[in-house]
Amino acid sequence: MLLILERLVAARGGDRGSVSLNDIADATGAPKSSLLGLLQGLLDEGCVHREPDGTYSLGLRFLRLATHAVFGEQMVDILRPVLSELMTETGETAVLGILSADQQMITYLDRVECLNPIRYTVGPGDQRELHCTAGGKLLLAYMEPSHLDRYLDSVHRTRFTPTTITDRRKLLTELNRIREDGLSRTSDERIAGASGLAVPVFGPDGDVAATVLIAGPSERMRLSAVQHEAAMRRAAGRCEAFGFVPGQTDVRETALGRENS
Repeated sequence: MLLILERLVAARGGDRGSVSLNDIADATGAPKSSLLGLLQGLLDEGCVHREPDGTYSLGLRFLRLATHAVFGEQMVDILRPVLSELMTETGETAVLGILSADQQMITYLDRVECLNPIRYTVGPGDQRELHCTAGGKLLLAYMEPSHLDRYLDSVHRTRFTPTTITDRRKLLTELNRIREDGLSRTSDERIAGASGLAVPVFGPDGDVAATVLIAGPSERMRLSAVQHEAAMRRAAGRCEAFGFVPGQTDVRETALGRENS
């Protein structure tokens, strides 16, 4: 199967961009009957696309996996200046986070801590719940609908404070608001006295690959809410300046829309 993908990768750099079954058979040395079964599996997974003329090219899923792999390796270095600028502008700790491998937590990759002795502190590799953190809710808001359904059905949402959102419908309403606004907010939802703001980082394919956030004592965050939100939107703009922008078309159905139908 790897030889098939290698042949398709090579073809992508050529004039045609696709190859015939005969070409793949010649390149791999495998019989066509065996290749057809393997190609069908790759077609079903979205890793290979069959062109109208019967030739084969790389599929969208494979291309997304490849671009995310390259982007993921560079993400911390690329976005460290954004975190530094955010910390300077807001005086609060700035953090970069992504979905955990099981899509049930947010994993923090990097942070620039503020100098204030009373500050929010996390370390690279630390994980937090999705439903009650600014970055976690941001990632949930942009999650693929099928993955969001799986999360809502399977993950217990602990009530850490009186303001933690655990009800499915209320959480979906909040996630819809975040998608419309492009900004996620928390106030005393996981830890009483701590609040946060988060914006998305779009990957090369137009989907959300990560989140940039700030967090700090709730009283400080409330007093500077307007300035902090403006700084977060500027940070989102700086992320887009790197070329990672939202897709032009997003026809995904939201879980909230399905619940209302």
